[in-house]
Amino acid sequence: MKLFSEVVAPQHNVADDSGDAFIPVTRKKPKGKKPSRPIVGNFNASLTKLSAAKPVLHKSIFHVDNAAEGCLPSDIIDHLKSMEIPVISCFECKSWRKFGPEEMASKAFRLCVEKEVVKKILDKEIWPRGIIVRPWKFKSTDSKKATAGMEMLNTSKSCEELESPSGNNLCGTLCNSN
Repeated sequence: MKLFSEVVAPQHNVADDSGDAFIPVTRKKPKGKKPSRPIVGNFNASLTKLSAAKPVLHKSIFHVDNAAEGCLPSDIIDHLKSMEIPVISCFECKSWRKFGPEEMASKAFRLCVEKEVVKKILDKEIWPRGIIVRPWKFKSTDSKKATAGMEMLNTSKSCEELESPSGNNLCGTLCNSN
């Protein structure tokens, strides 16, 4: 059984003037500007033959928390419709609140609306007392990949012991080539 450092070290270690070994870093993607977000036309196309095949819908997503245990997504949709706020989707999700031992459990919802009604959604006067509304926080998938890669570089485990969260061998074909 070979250690990861035994497989990689002979191929990648380079000594500088002081005699210390290091692994050169190579950039996978060329450094450049981030791609800009596309613009979406807003001109009334009734005077021209050019028109969109279908309208582009800009959405905003919110987390609605601290709803009573009996609350359903249809209750939130009905409440917002009564305020003349159209809803794209609403479904139950995990609450972001931390519960104490004496606190009652509550429900939370993921609410998707058109971007034009964001100001109305964030108006505290339309929500019942105690309901918490905040923008949705999306989890980054890059952080999981980065942690797995760092474990592979800073480990004394054998290549067979290195596995990603999905169960794949992170060492890849390096172990199998020797």
